[in-house]
Amino acid sequence: MVWFKIFIQIVSVAVGVQAARLDYVTHDKRTHGFKSGRSWLWALLCVLVVGNTFIIWIDDNDKVRENNELKTQLSGLGKEFENTKKAVTGGIIFLM
Repeated sequence: MVWFKIFIQIVSVAVGVQAARLDYVTHDKRTHGFKSGRSWLWALLCVLVVGNTFIIWIDDNDKVRENNELKTQLSGLGKEFENTKKAVTGGIIFLM
């Protein structure tokens, strides 16, 4: 997953470089270089959008899974606490 995040960062830099190249190197919109560069820019942007969407989806699933595991552990700790309290006090205590 880390490599995919690094790849998306590299694609982000490539988008910036390609946009700068279109602005400063091939500024004449009638040339083949500009049209080719624009096509590459669109392709890089599509890869970037799909990649970022995939990363967000995977991260969200991981966070939901981790949250569920923590809730399970917390409820288990609550049960252990109750058992320990009963062992120390000798059972249920009624407070008046």
